Amino acid sequence: MLLFYHAMQVKSVFLDGLPPHWDEDKVREMFGKFGEIDNIHLARNMFTAKRKDFGFIGFTTRKSALDCIKMVNKEGVGEGSGKVTTLASYLFSGIISCH
Repeated sequence: MLLFYHAMQVKSVFLDGLPPHWDEDKVREMFGKFGEIDNIHLARNMFTAKRKDFGFIGFTTRKSALDCIKMVNKEGVGEGSGKVTTLASYLFSGIISCH
């Protein structure tokens, strides 16, 4: 049986649906309310350098990552007409095999 080994170590969040015009500063502004951010990686097309609509946020604590996932999936990101629908999910940290 394979088990995903992530429950105690999840600190990274995968974000899908980010507006392509958001830079790291905007992502930090919008998601920093969940806790201290360790790193941000925004996907780019390697040939054109254009931003894609997904990225990764590494928080310093598991609680921050879980709070982010819960609230973003429930309420979206932003306020009023500037609110965007973004899907947040775990970035699995590893797999262990059990018998």
